[in-house]
Amino acid sequence: MLGETSAHQAYRQQSNAGTDVDDMVFIRQVSLTLKPDAIHPDIAEIKHAQAVICLHRNWLKAHKLLPEHLIAVAIDDASMAPRLVAGDIVVINTASTVPQDNIVFLINYKGAIVVRRLTRDLGRWYLSADNGNRKNYQREQFLPEDAEVLGRVVFLAGAIN
Repeated sequence: MLGETSAHQAYRQQSNAGTDVDDMVFIRQVSLTLKPDAIHPDIAEIKHAQAVICLHRNWLKAHKLLPEHLIAVAIDDASMAPRLVAGDIVVINTASTVPQDNIVFLINYKGAIVVRRLTRDLGRWYLSADNGNRKNYQREQFLPEDAEVLGRVVFLAGAIN
């Protein structure tokens, strides 16, 4: 169908195959872009995503997640390696934007969309990369004027290497 997203195609294929997909929620994969001086990113659904993410309603309920607040984005760098690597897909809960210690978030940091772990140290918040290469991935202080939490990472889909 014209304009049909990959999630819709997967849903239709499962329905046609006789599989009961009513208990599954398909998460839309998006790309995020920031325009100069924009605070919030533009969200564009990827129509032909390489992966389709679907989660069972019971799993969402157990984790107190609402489907309308979930988006999937691709990891595009090595900052969170070895756990998250380029090409992995993470599901973001856009309703969870309050910083929490040692939790991974999607963040607008100084005009760049990044995935980082927020840590609290001596009363201050920091964006930390899990990658041990401190030359390329230094800890940065999280200041409200420089950063906005866009959502918490709640699910990972990736290849096993």
